[in-house]
Amino acid sequence: MEGLGYAMETIEVAAKWSRLLELYYDVVASVGELNGIGGVGACTSHLYEQGGSLSFTVLFQPKKEVYWKVWETVDKATRAHDATISHSDGVGVLKKVYAKNEIPVDLLRRVKQAIDPDGILSPDRFPD
Repeated sequence: MEGLGYAMETIEVAAKWSRLLELYYDVVASVGELNGIGGVGACTSHLYEQGGSLSFTVLFQPKKEVYWKVWETVDKATRAHDATISHSDGVGVLKKVYAKNEIPVDLLRRVKQAIDPDGILSPDRFPD
């Protein structure tokens, strides 16, 4: 893709069945309207009794500002549909800024303190 002038990113989100289709349409439309986007699509990656997850693939011009705008746009759409951007792949370093939009950081800190009182597991990888 880079030889064609594009990079590719996948972003996985999850929502209740009643919100999944509108979330799909919202992300495809809002990301597709951004400058520097070559294409966006999705497939269903996990199915549950309560809902499912969508794995979006985005082709974009390999510029940091385009990359981060894609993530911000997906985060905004995800929150608007009462969905989550931290699905099966967890939160990690990249998505830690978005996790605090979904779960109170104080709650996350208390859980981490309970299971890792010495702070040795993944230090400095927690939402600020």
